[in-house]
Amino acid sequence: MKIRNPEQSELPEFVALRSQADSKSALNNLLLRLEDRKTRIEDLWVLTNESNNILAAFSVSRVPGTDPLKVVAPRTAENLGDEAALFLLGWLAEQQGGSRLSLNLSSKRNDRNLVRLACQNGWVEESHILIYVTDLTGMNGLDEPEFTQPFFIEEMLEKQFVQFYSLVANIPDLEQAQDVLDAKTQHYATYQAVEGHKVVDAAGQLLAAGLVGRQREGVARIELLGVIPQIRGRGWGTRLHRYLMHKARQFAPQYVGATDYGNHPMRRIFELNGCTFSEEQWTLVRAHQ
Repeated sequence: MKIRNPEQSELPEFVALRSQADSKSALNNLLLRLEDRKTRIEDLWVLTNESNNILAAFSVSRVPGTDPLKVVAPRTAENLGDEAALFLLGWLAEQQGGSRLSLNLSSKRNDRNLVRLACQNGWVEESHILIYVTDLTGMNGLDEPEFTQPFFIEEMLEKQFVQFYSLVANIPDLEQAQDVLDAKTQHYATYQAVEGHKVVDAAGQLLAAGLVGRQREGVARIELLGVIPQIRGRGWGTRLHRYLMHKARQFAPQYVGATDYGNHPMRRIFELNGCTFSEEQWTLVRAHQ
């Protein structure tokens, strides 16, 4: 087996590994990035067997402004095999140097055994999430009477909202909660469109809140910020999420949502609201050696 840079003639196979439906547009994007020198062919890698068949395709990129971090997101053959998987993991370990490695894997892009073997060979699971992709155009039953109030994302930095988020996210330190909300505000400022919706009681107390918007063309995103503990278990999270799905239709025909593997209440909300499970994703890290 061998890991090397791909030839120009191999780029279609590089992006089409595992029959990706978007391989044509992915190839065009890659060729443009190579032409504009935003990507170098030296940063692209393929794992090949003795017959020169491509078993894995990946790039290694550095994240600027961080503790040296190399990010790898490979696409692998569906039946990669333990020998090839261990060869790939061993090669990555050799390239690590003084950097921290991050390996992003997906049940759609990778042989699942790669996750198991990585965890057995020095990699640690940093996150494990479930992705749901839902066609909003064919969904019924999302409409219901207004029961929320809109808010601007900048309002998340106000004292009442920080106290609310501290409670629902279980972050007792208000300064830490504000830092998280500040990061969210900056993130959502990059969206093409975004709006917030909150549920308040007669006294003006914030009970639940969420965000909906369009991060890129054709795809809506929703973040259910949370429901206060006193009213959990009464369906408020499911109802607010369904309402945000209704609002999402003004932004895009498709909704992509995600939650931690261990977040069973949110997984239940996705199921109750008719969302379609799409894939699992893992981020594995390998610390400085």
